[in-house]
Amino acid sequence: MALVDILVYLVFYSSALLIGSAFMFHVNGFLRLVFSGGFSWKSLSLNKISLPFYEVLNLFSWSPIPKETLSVHIFTILPFLYFFLLVLSSLFLPWGAALFVSSEEGIFWFVLLVAFIHLLTLMMSWVAQTVDSMWGLPYLFIAFCSACFVLFMVVLPVSLWVGSMNLERVVAEQASLWFVAPLFPVFLLYLIFVIIFCHQSPFGIMNISGKMPLYHCAEYVGGMGSFLILTEYLMFILMCGFGVTLFWGGALPLKASLGWPPMAWFLMKLGVFMMLVTWISSSMPNMRRDQALKFLIKGIFPFSCATFIVYVFLKTILF
Repeated sequence: MALVDILVYLVFYSSALLIGSAFMFHVNGFLRLVFSGGFSWKSLSLNKISLPFYEVLNLFSWSPIPKETLSVHIFTILPFLYFFLLVLSSLFLPWGAALFVSSEEGIFWFVLLVAFIHLLTLMMSWVAQTVDSMWGLPYLFIAFCSACFVLFMVVLPVSLWVGSMNLERVVAEQASLWFVAPLFPVFLLYLIFVIIFCHQSPFGIMNISGKMPLYHCAEYVGGMGSFLILTEYLMFILMCGFGVTLFWGGALPLKASLGWPPMAWFLMKLGVFMMLVTWISSSMPNMRRDQALKFLIKGIFPFSCATFIVYVFLKTILF
């Protein structure tokens, strides 16, 4: 694919993502209200529907807090790094310039991208509440390494089962049977991982300590705040789409005789996966970031290691 085609593709993708954030913002909120039993037609006002569009229009109507510290500079540049990762994530989509999908290390690159998005999210949570303290940096490093390593251990049995990290080969191996059946314990671990990381609503990243949960309302107004909303939903869509690729056959059709295009099947599966995660997470209590980190280290990590050992035995001895 020519460089010009890739640039045009990324521009259209970024524009569609900015506009689609408004739709996702209200669909997810609507589903949470319905599943929690608190839905009311009065909550669907015109102001709430038009809010994300105003955020995009006021993209640069934002100024940082007036203190010349290291955290302030990080506070200023993080939204632009978010937008860079938003554009970079388009390379994982199963059409167009899907460079990472056809890569032999596609699973590794996906885990690395998700880990960096998570790191930026943690950094944003730190600098938004701590202007000039460096005590949160060790926690950021531990949380980043833990999330990256645990996610890799969760999806590693899939690579072992296929014998490759190529996402196209992972999908092709599911032509006769989706991996959700033979790798059901791995699917449950991945589902729990997605629910933990995508459970909180937009700006939930600011609730790491619970001291200043509405700090973002004073600092991130206008379009810069929309980058944070996009990042929350980017993580949600990426993790759900990755789960569809690994366990639900990706773009493979359920019934080939219907003649639907592969992307229609992928989007349908993605919608079902997102509904499943939203349904389960809406019935769960909120979990702080420190609680999520503790659960990852003490809960998911030991089970993922045990699952990996079991599937190594099954792959090498029985098959």
